[in-house]
Amino acid sequence: LKPKPLHVPTASMASVTDPIRLAFLALILFGVQSQAGIRQALEQDSGNSVCEGNALLQRATGAKISGDSSPDYKALAINLDSRPDRWQHMTKELESLTNVGFLEYERLQGVNGSTMEVSEEVFAPEHDYKPVIKEFVQESLISSNSSRLDLEAFCECARVGGRSPPNGRSFAQRELQMLLQEMRQEMRIFAYPTTDDCVKFPPGQAGYLLEKSIYQSEFPSSQAAYLLEKSIYERIESSKMLVDKHEKANVFYIPTFTACWRFQVQNRSEGGERAGVNLRKTVQRAAQLALLNEGRKHFWVSTHDMGKLEPVWYANHSLTNQLALHGSGLVNTAELNEYHKAVGRGLPTYMAFNATKDVSLACNGNISRFEEGLKRVNDPGAARQYSVFFAGIYDEGYAGNVRYAAIQSINKLSKERPSGKRSVPAPWGSHLFAERLSDSEYLKALEGSDFCLAPTGSRVQSPRLFEMIWFGCIPVIIADGYQLPGSCFFEWKDMSIQIPEKDVDKVGEILRAWSADKERVLQFRERLLQVRKHLAWQNKEGDAFELAMLDVYLKQQRKCRT
Repeated sequence: LKPKPLHVPTASMASVTDPIRLAFLALILFGVQSQAGIRQALEQDSGNSVCEGNALLQRATGAKISGDSSPDYKALAINLDSRPDRWQHMTKELESLTNVGFLEYERLQGVNGSTMEVSEEVFAPEHDYKPVIKEFVQESLISSNSSRLDLEAFCECARVGGRSPPNGRSFAQRELQMLLQEMRQEMRIFAYPTTDDCVKFPPGQAGYLLEKSIYQSEFPSSQAAYLLEKSIYERIESSKMLVDKHEKANVFYIPTFTACWRFQVQNRSEGGERAGVNLRKTVQRAAQLALLNEGRKHFWVSTHDMGKLEPVWYANHSLTNQLALHGSGLVNTAELNEYHKAVGRGLPTYMAFNATKDVSLACNGNISRFEEGLKRVNDPGAARQYSVFFAGIYDEGYAGNVRYAAIQSINKLSKERPSGKRSVPAPWGSHLFAERLSDSEYLKALEGSDFCLAPTGSRVQSPRLFEMIWFGCIPVIIADGYQLPGSCFFEWKDMSIQIPEKDVDKVGEILRAWSADKERVLQFRERLLQVRKHLAWQNKEGDAFELAMLDVYLKQQRKCRT
């Protein structure tokens, strides 16, 4: 519920939403700590026909609030929750405000019980507001304690590598926003200096130094995941959380570029070795500042498909091993089954992806495609043409035969091919499977399909998964052991269909049953459109970069108080 500006007219009636509670407490929290101070803040605008909440907050708190924008009530809530030591003082202060025209309110039924109507004279010294204020404070304390406990549950979820939000939530939007705001206020990042050639090339260009030639052609969109290592570097360098001296920092970033390093040579295995060697050299240089602390409170990035295991293995050094054990690797290949790969090779298991320390990235940095999805798809109830869509290799035997088997199971139950008529859901049997499509054909298919297959390939993840989300096509994830990004805030089972690889022969009958359930299809589409902004690298608050940084904050810095 988006809060409206707070109005305090000289007449006897004002109607506001619940954030007035936060705004009023904020007057005290941010420095107006006396009855006289609040009275003065109110009285200075009492001559106007309307007293805007923005002007009131700005005058009382000294905060800069520009134009007609609403105050950041969520930020105020964060401050209340993060400073419990102020509650006792605020309780006493509020109870003493019987001579201030604090607005008596009557609760009305509304969204989550949050709508209120405010009445009574703005200034009524003869009215005893003490009982009202006591109730107000008690309810605020209950709400604050509940919010705090909720935040601790989400913090703990990240620390243990949870795969679903606490308390069975489908989308913990409120807690996500509160923790993001807390992160922006508390997290301070020191970036180790780097002279690596990989930082010279802009995202969107490969720009990687091959040994015999300079390759600067555009990355194909299928490799949009590789661009993230440079995007993360640039976002950190421009972030308000970045500090110039390590003494000010509580989290440390080691700039690493495994995709860039891999493409410095032609051969794939040599590329993995090159990545390991460069990782070792980078960490050794960082160690010269004597800040490594065995990798604790540190993070690094590996956006190539090799993930965490391969570069750490090739690096073969005590410093990189410590970083793998105690630090956080930000990876696209967030594969829980890496543990078994490490065991099978006789390697220490700390080299493998570990959801309690490492971070799963939304592995698609193609911002233009995200923006295209925003432009084309806004109505979850729009009719679509295709029931099931997949674009990519699905030859028999490829990737454990998962893709081939899934498509075969669908085709067996799709004897009749309906016409191209659009409906909600799309007619069963109107499928589109293609190894190659032009960009325009591919985007049109994403926009026009109910279900999009996201099966495992050479790795569990694929940039296509996030394109499906951006276009509101319900992903059908057939990839065992994939730690999906933001799992502690998004219940992926409430916006995607997840099928174990062992049940790949049942994909057809599962999707046919889904295709008959219009209400569920529309519900899942709506959730996809609701969360997509958090799974795109759009250089805005709450995007995929901040989601990844929040994971680092919760796993490396914040202490969960359970």
